[in-house]
Amino acid sequence: MTTGFQIRLLLLTFGLFGLTSQWSFAQTIETSNYWVYLSDREPSPVNTRISPATIQSRINLGLDLDQVTDQRPSSALIKQVSATGAQLRFLSKWLGAISVSATTEQINRIKEIRGVTEIHAFGGVFLAASTKGQVNQEANADNPSLYPALAQMQTDAFINKGLTGKGIKMGLIDAGFRDADLTPVLSHLQTRKAVKSVRDFVVPKRSPRFFRGPADSLDTHGTTVLKMVAGYDSTKARWLGCATGVDLYLARTDDAKHEYRAEEDQWLAAMEWMDSSGVRLINSSLGYGKGFDKESDNYKPSDITGKTTAVSKAAAIAVNQKGLMVVVSAGNEGEDEAWGIIASPADAEGVLTVGATVGKPYKKAGYSGIGPAKLPYLKPDLAAYSLTGTSFSSPAVAGFVACLMEANPTLSNKQLHAIMRRSSSLYPYANNYLGAGFPSAPLALEAAAKPNGWEKGSSISSKLIRQNRISPAVLDISDSTTQQVVVFHKSNKTMVIKQEILTIQKGKLSVACIQAENLYSTVMLPDQVVEIEWK
Repeated sequence: MTTGFQIRLLLLTFGLFGLTSQWSFAQTIETSNYWVYLSDREPSPVNTRISPATIQSRINLGLDLDQVTDQRPSSALIKQVSATGAQLRFLSKWLGAISVSATTEQINRIKEIRGVTEIHAFGGVFLAASTKGQVNQEANADNPSLYPALAQMQTDAFINKGLTGKGIKMGLIDAGFRDADLTPVLSHLQTRKAVKSVRDFVVPKRSPRFFRGPADSLDTHGTTVLKMVAGYDSTKARWLGCATGVDLYLARTDDAKHEYRAEEDQWLAAMEWMDSSGVRLINSSLGYGKGFDKESDNYKPSDITGKTTAVSKAAAIAVNQKGLMVVVSAGNEGEDEAWGIIASPADAEGVLTVGATVGKPYKKAGYSGIGPAKLPYLKPDLAAYSLTGTSFSSPAVAGFVACLMEANPTLSNKQLHAIMRRSSSLYPYANNYLGAGFPSAPLALEAAAKPNGWEKGSSISSKLIRQNRISPAVLDISDSTTQQVVVFHKSNKTMVIKQEILTIQKGKLSVACIQAENLYSTVMLPDQVVEIEWK
């Protein structure tokens, strides 16, 4: 993006919550959207439920072929729900549920149907950075041939080995991919026919003209995300994304011009479509939280549990049952005092949630959502450089994963997830600001090369010291060329109170305990992470 470009948060609410006009006593009857979970499914042969590509993918990964979450919800129960007058919107095999648009009276009738196990209202918000102008983050690029996030993650290690994600089926779920086929830095994808399939879940009939969407600013959001995955500027011999060799499946699930709530349905539909296409890796720079015109439809921070929203439930199924590697952006509301945390499905356990760093040294971007203290696991998982939103740090990491998958196709999604964390700059002292930090391609490749012992692969050097809180800890940094470092002061082993940039003076770094609640401090150095336990 152009110099001086101001980062802005764009909130797009999801779904059809509007008023359905009906001529009943000359009044308008208000409807809302709900997920209706059903107890019964319709058994059927495996080969009629999933595609040959999905069957082969599961065989390769050693996953169960006969999964109940591939079975459709009961047609008889769906018919009973429809008989109430509620409008059926979407059917999810994974959830065993249907989404409906219904009045209060209709939903009360649905509650009485035997076989309806749960009913939840749903809502959400799209979190993204503006995509006006060109992506042009030159600052802090150590290697002029690499986009800054790639330089940060040392992805020249992939380039040197000829790794580009070749043969990996990768899905992108986003707002729109307008003119992606005409974008010069993506022209190599056209040349080798890398885009294998596209689907517009907002306006299905528009799929044949998938790349000619409305000229709305967010209808190019997916195009920019695609650049961060697989872009290459041949005029400058510069890599914007490291996964230039992947096979692509693109889904548009967001309508940028309306504040609909339908996008949650469409996001689920895209996930199930990609799984049925044999996709193994998915990036989604979409999140759901707040932002509705009708405030009561917003999620609350207390809903970010990893188990509350339909999209988080679906993401967990994708990871745990379907063997998919799911990479999602953390969200851009880190500076929103009323929210501050990550969005959904970034809260789902098992997905690779990516926050954002800025500057050098690499501190958490103010806008990057933090992990909720009440989650039983740590979020985000990782972070990567992005001046303009976690929407663009996430695909940079997803491209990294694609190259790693090419290096060792036998690795499961959970092994890949663990390797990504282990090879990152804060491991093993991860926190709720940056997770395990930003990954290192050389370290990740070393771990991936050990299929039977990857968990013993190399990680960044780490050290734990114990220090009396009365006096500062003084670290010898004389062998480092860096001048400043980031320190994370924490109330426990993972929850950050404050991040601080400290200057190295005469080869020494002095770190002080900042307050009584500060029990740990983590120093992130270029080649080492130091954990200070205050006594």
